[in-house]
Amino acid sequence: QEFILTRDDFPAEGLYFLANAEWNTIETNEEAIETWPVKEGQDFLNETGRETGWWISYTRGTEELAIPKQVLSNVVRFKTSAGALLALTKFGVENRDIADKYTKADTDLALGDYNAAYVHTITSPNGETNIIYDIYFSYYNFVGRVEGYGLEKDVDPAFLEDLARKML
Repeated sequence: QEFILTRDDFPAEGLYFLANAEWNTIETNEEAIETWPVKEGQDFLNETGRETGWWISYTRGTEELAIPKQVLSNVVRFKTSAGALLALTKFGVENRDIADKYTKADTDLALGDYNAAYVHTITSPNGETNIIYDIYFSYYNFVGRVEGYGLEKDVDPAFLEDLARKML
């Protein structure tokens, strides 16, 4: 839990805040796999040794800066570093039913023991392009994730990479 981002990790002028008290919580194993098919979810828990996780989501409090509208920070603890690596490889985005929505980002991160970044593009009814930019990394027996959401022009991968480094 000590790896999770805090408001102090963000630029003060972004005025990031918790929009809802429920956006800062523990993530049990049951919650982590509730959207997975039953067998796949159980295989994930058994093979990775997932113990628990935490997440928090911040909302930008100004329209003056070109930074993500929302930023999620997620940390998951596994019994072993091998389990954390399995969570990002065998059970990672590219091997899940959501893989068709995400594109692997062409980035050269120097972050943790293993890392990957993904982009999901969403076109709103008014024609604006929003993106979700996810960075995942393993560090010993932990998996960290930073997710930025907002207009494409506001979600800078470098901004999110800096936040991910602060988690280490």
